[in-house]
Amino acid sequence: MAVRSENDHNISAFKGINILIDYKQFDQIKKINVNTQKCKLEPGATFMALNKALALYGFYVPYVVP
Repeated sequence: MAVRSENDHNISAFKGINILIDYKQFDQIKKINVNTQKCKLEPGATFMALNKALALYGFYVPYVVP
């Protein structure tokens, strides 16, 4: 896999080039559908925030540590 740099050189994505995307500000819970037991979240939403929102409906997401 290669990408082009600004000066048109090939850069290999496997040679230590990393991209960091910070999603901390994308933390909203967009939608909770109780009937289908699905929810729509932004990527920065935390388990704590999700469980707080789900508690209003009597649901929770168990946090499992790998």
